[in-house]
Amino acid sequence: MKASDIFTPGSLPQYTYYDRAELNLEFRLLEAIETRGMISSVAGPSKSGKTVLCESVIGKRGMLLIPGGGISSEDLFWHRVRSRLKIPVSKTTASTVSTQRETSVKGGVEGSVYVVKAKGEAERKNATGQESSQTDQYEGAHGIELLERVRDLGFTLVVDDFHYIEESTQKSLSEQFKEAARSGAKIVVVSVTHRIGPGHPGQP
Repeated sequence: MKASDIFTPGSLPQYTYYDRAELNLEFRLLEAIETRGMISSVAGPSKSGKTVLCESVIGKRGMLLIPGGGISSEDLFWHRVRSRLKIPVSKTTASTVSTQRETSVKGGVEGSVYVVKAKGEAERKNATGQESSQTDQYEGAHGIELLERVRDLGFTLVVDDFHYIEESTQKSLSEQFKEAARSGAKIVVVSVTHRIGPGHPGQP
């Protein structure tokens, strides 16, 4: 066994995991995640095992992990979520409408379709068809709709390094997180303690 197998900063150790039972962190985080309408916040010093704690409680398969580093706008955040879920940025729908027009020509029997009336008068009917198509493009799932999709798929959204996201974007995302949490979405934000600002969920 190598030292790197035991000391694994930034990832969940395979052989050892110090759960700090006296702090009851795992139970407290699980209880917060399972409380409808609550956004869970995990904060602590850098490299203190915040993301590892989330992996321990939620499990890697149950997490939709989105790193906050490099996110300078709300659109970029939703792009990362859609990318992880493999949801297209936009969708296109096409529809075709078919119309027919019928004309009558009296006095002859030329043509393949004709009707003979009682007085011996022949009427030929010609049908002409016309098709028109329309293409509409819609933006893909966004904001609360996308968070509800995360919920329906059974994932817990974990935003790592939330403090790296631009402050005004933090505020906008936090408002949408709160709305989605009310409808049952499970959301965890992970931050370094001294970097928590007013845009952070739960902060004024």
